[in-house]
Amino acid sequence: MEKKFVLESIVKEMQTGVLVLDKNGRVVYANPYFVNSFPSDGGVLEGKPAAALIDDRDLLNAIDSLLSSGGGDGINIETAGRGRFFN
Repeated sequence: MEKKFVLESIVKEMQTGVLVLDKNGRVVYANPYFVNSFPSDGGVLEGKPAAALIDDRDLLNAIDSLLSSGGGDGINIETAGRGRFFN
């Protein structure tokens, strides 16, 4: 079984949202849990900027910070008033 297929199958079934962005902050992949957590009008997510999907300023600032630093160590944030945690 191809490794990519196995990993994609696992990520699709996770009960944790997974969002993969390119270096410009555009969506490369979003698993079903993420799509259900951050519904988007217009269907296809690939190629959209993260800001088109996420309306939480703290989370968008964290994404911008990680993109500008080139990744490195992750950070944990909790969104205000929603009780969501992101890593």
